[in-house]
Amino acid sequence: MDQRPRRRLALHAGVVLAAFAVAYWTAVGQGFISDDFRWILESRLRQAADIKRLFVDTTGFYRPVVALVFGATDYFAGPDPRAFGRVTFTFALLCACAVAVLARSLRLPAGAALLAGSLWLLNPHGINMSILWMSGLTALCLVLFGTLSAIAVAHGRWLMATPLFFAALLSKEEAILLPLPLVLIAVLRARGQAWRIWPLAAGLVAAEIVYFALRSRSDAMTPGSAPSFYRFTFAIGDVAANALQYADRSLTLAAAVVLIVAMLVRVRPRLDPAERQAVAIGATWLVTGFGITLFLPVRSSLYALFPSVGGAIAASALVAAFWRQASVRQRKVLQVMAIVLPICLTPVLRARTARWTELARVSRITVEAVTPSIGRGTTAVLFVDDRSRRDNLENAFGSLLPDALELFSSTRPQVWMVPAPSDAAPEQLEPVPPVSDAWRYQDGRIERIDPAGLIGAPALRLR
Repeated sequence: MDQRPRRRLALHAGVVLAAFAVAYWTAVGQGFISDDFRWILESRLRQAADIKRLFVDTTGFYRPVVALVFGATDYFAGPDPRAFGRVTFTFALLCACAVAVLARSLRLPAGAALLAGSLWLLNPHGINMSILWMSGLTALCLVLFGTLSAIAVAHGRWLMATPLFFAALLSKEEAILLPLPLVLIAVLRARGQAWRIWPLAAGLVAAEIVYFALRSRSDAMTPGSAPSFYRFTFAIGDVAANALQYADRSLTLAAAVVLIVAMLVRVRPRLDPAERQAVAIGATWLVTGFGITLFLPVRSSLYALFPSVGGAIAASALVAAFWRQASVRQRKVLQVMAIVLPICLTPVLRARTARWTELARVSRITVEAVTPSIGRGTTAVLFVDDRSRRDNLENAFGSLLPDALELFSSTRPQVWMVPAPSDAAPEQLEPVPPVSDAWRYQDGRIERIDPAGLIGAPALRLR
């Protein structure tokens, strides 16, 4: 048996993994950012009852699976950003493997399956955010469990698919429309006997009912109680702008690869039945994946991670069709491209980590400097921020500086910030009271200062 195809696939997989590791490994776990602090605080597991609590008390979002992962990580490693970074890094790799296995389960060739996983993993949009910002684990959990449920459906294991789909629901809200591509996979596998999929449909409906029942008993936000930026908008301009932005973030890399292959092979692709089905499933996954976030005013690259699974599947099916029609010489060129492209993407991916590592550094040095004084009994702290730089206290912590200090010191001090965050209303400001500890972040450094000259200045007290 010729081992050369397997060796080539192993080489290509190794190049992709190396590119991913070079881009992200040294950047992960440098510090927590913004929402991370509250997530981890409220997810801590100290007794068995805490597990039940995670299904009732929330941070506003109903994502108990993510809270369980945070809680387990904190239980075994403590609030160590490096441990949490290794978790997000590993989850991203598991997601890429799941995407590749799903493509293979849809009867695409092994090379196309590897391409699908690679396109998802090396996407410049969203992956960096999900790995370097610990709160991005929500999107990774959704992708992992949603893709695993699709794999189970493709293999006819419906009893396994339902709890995996339920785990996806408990990871992030975008899973609500996942039953549509799952049912499509089952219908295409049924070969004209679609009525046979009723047990799967019933299981998916039951999972949705249980999810909404559990959610209704929690304090999670609803479309009516959510902040304005999380409430649906149907304004044509806003929806159109979202559609363009998300098309870019989820499809640009995949579309570029398909276009390059088409320009090289120069034939009209003739898709076989498996490839046509994969394109249909991928397109359905892509559209339904944006079925909620497309109508939100707030925009995030994290929202592209789940739908981009469909884009990667559809693109790999198209490339598989081109490959079958390519000449021997063209195939050799494509094999070289499969090695060159990840290498060329590496510096781009690495450069895009700077935004997150800068904020993680601000968070880390601030917590390391201030926490010892909290441990010695300091109960009130004033922070003076430098808004002339993008890497500042407001961007690193938001309003969660008290949570950050509590996470690392087990004590929650009173915290004031000068100047007040840009979105603070005038009536929220209050004069700085006498404090024993004050810190200034400036020129990339955090240093203790004398608070005397700032007593009485208007500041925002962070709750």
